Amino acid sequence: MRHGMLAAALLGGWVAQAAAEERFPQLTPGQMTPEQKRVAEAIMSGPRGRLSGPFNA
Repeated sequence: MRHGMLAAALLGGWVAQAAAEERFPQLTPGQMTPEQKRVAEAIMSGPRGRLSGPFNA
């Protein structure tokens, strides 16, 4: 039982690390195309007030 829990913990850590490495880096306004900037400004001017989460792609 202890080996199973250890294996699950190690596997969980590996999966979390792999998922973090697959994320897109945060875009800065200087890296955005004019169309991306337009959409980002529309999102930020709405109720969210910021650009985060799935909108960073």
